[in-house]
Amino acid sequence: MMLYKFILEKLGNNQKNSAVDVGINLLQYVFEETKIQIWGPRCELLNRLEKEYGITKQDKKKPDSIF
Repeated sequence: MMLYKFILEKLGNNQKNSAVDVGINLLQYVFEETKIQIWGPRCELLNRLEKEYGITKQDKKKPDSIF
């Protein structure tokens, strides 16, 4: 709510729809960049490690799995 108020203050109180649009675009940007910059490299690394150690999907689903 604070971000909305900040954006609305900068745009002017008569720009409520624009403030919502800016907030939505900002959140979409943050989600996309998080996926690209954080989750992408993490998943690639984890996939390489699993392949290197021969860990399969079945291994990860076993009840006694430590993964």
